Amino acid sequence: MVGKDGRVTVHVSNHGNPVDVSGASAKLTVLSGADRSEVELKPVGGDRLEGQGSIASGAKLLVTLQWPGKKPLQGRAVMR
Repeated sequence: MVGKDGRVTVHVSNHGNPVDVSGASAKLTVLSGADRSEVELKPVGGDRLEGQGSIASGAKLLVTLQWPGKKPLQGRAVMR
């Protein structure tokens, strides 16, 4: 996950192997102190999702990813 210049990029992989995210929908929930925000993420090719937003260092992140007809998947991280 990369946050730079007001853009958030998420690279999706499964045990180090890139996962094609075309056709998926996704959102990023950002928890920073008492603040909570959401960023809509869209597939931009291959294993990458992108959205507009900024993330402070130390923020807790929750990515929710879903393909049509499938159960949603979630991943968690803390921004460095």
